[in-house]
Amino acid sequence: MNRAATVAGAGALFLSALALQHCSTPPATQPASSAAASLTPVLSVKEVMEHIVDPIADWVFDAAVIDVTAKGVVETLPLSDEDWLKVERGGAESQPLSYLTPSPPAPSAAPPSPACHVRST
Repeated sequence: MNRAATVAGAGALFLSALALQHCSTPPATQPASSAAASLTPVLSVKEVMEHIVDPIADWVFDAAVIDVTAKGVVETLPLSDEDWLKVERGGAESQPLSYLTPSPPAPSAAPPSPACHVRST
């Protein structure tokens, strides 16, 4: 009987805690629009591209180069593990850079014209 009373007491305590949790008011949260409005850009898009994006992109796009000159053909390829690590890091670091540059909102899709759905009989 003692064990049954303990289980019943624990169940009652759990249910009362659950009921009190639902009765409490949720904490006030700051709207996302006001948080975004408080952010001010520090660099222009040109500065972000020139000082951050371009140097990191060079690690990837300059990894394999074929130069044809009057002296001949010079091929530059990543051969060592260190060279490949630099290419990998350039790719990994360039992925989140798209969040630094502003982009216009995506255009809304126009409904298809009725002429596209006409069946000929």
